[in-house]
Amino acid sequence: MFTDDLFRDSVKVGHDGGVCTLLTLEPDGSSESQCAAQIAAQGLIRPSPTL
Repeated sequence: MFTDDLFRDSVKVGHDGGVCTLLTLEPDGSSESQCAAQIAAQGLIRPSPTL
Protein backbone atom coordinates (compact mmCIF):
# COMPACT_ATOMS: atom_id res chain seq x y z
CA MET A 1 0.00 0.00 0.00
CA PHE A 2 1.30 3.50 -0.81
CA THR A 3 0.26 7.14 -0.79
CA ASP A 4 1.91 10.26 -2.18
CA ASP A 5 1.14 13.96 -2.26
CA LEU A 6 0.82 15.57 -5.71
CA PHE A 7 2.38 18.98 -6.26
CA ARG A 8 2.19 21.65 -8.95
CA ASP A 9 4.77 24.44 -8.71
CA SER A 10 5.54 23.43 -5.09
CA VAL A 11 1.85 23.69 -4.09
CA LYS A 12 0.06 20.54 -2.93
CA VAL A 13 -2.85 19.94 -5.31
CA GLY A 14 -3.93 16.44 -4.34
CA HIS A 15 -2.84 12.95 -3.42
CA ASP A 16 -2.73 9.46 -4.82
CA GLY A 17 -2.75 6.01 -3.33
CA GLY A 18 -2.71 2.40 -4.30
CA VAL A 19 -1.95 -1.17 -3.45
CA CYS A 20 0.46 -3.64 -5.03
CA THR A 21 0.33 -7.43 -5.08
CA LEU A 22 3.68 -9.23 -5.20
CA LEU A 23 3.56 -11.75 -8.04
CA THR A 24 7.10 -13.18 -8.07
CA LEU A 25 10.19 -12.93 -5.90
CA GLU A 26 13.39 -14.31 -7.42
CA PRO A 27 16.42 -15.63 -5.47
CA ASP A 28 18.49 -12.69 -6.80
CA GLY A 29 16.10 -10.26 -5.08
CA SER A 30 14.30 -9.10 -8.21
CA SER A 31 10.53 -9.10 -8.09
CA GLU A 32 7.41 -8.42 -10.12
CA SER A 33 4.25 -6.77 -8.79
CA GLN A 34 0.89 -5.72 -10.12
CA CYS A 35 -0.37 -2.38 -8.78
CA ALA A 36 -3.67 -0.51 -8.81
CA ALA A 37 -3.67 3.21 -8.01
CA GLN A 38 -6.18 5.99 -7.50
CA ILE A 39 -5.51 9.69 -7.90
CA ALA A 40 -7.43 12.48 -6.20
CA ALA A 41 -6.94 16.04 -7.43
CA GLN A 42 -8.44 19.42 -6.76
CA GLY A 43 -9.15 22.25 -9.13
CA LEU A 44 -11.59 24.93 -10.15
CA ILE A 45 -14.24 23.95 -12.66
CA ARG A 46 -16.30 26.65 -14.36
CA PRO A 47 -19.02 25.09 -16.50
CA SER A 48 -20.30 27.26 -19.32
CA PRO A 49 -23.79 28.68 -18.70
CA THR A 50 -26.72 27.03 -20.44
CA LEU A 51 -28.78 29.11 -22.86
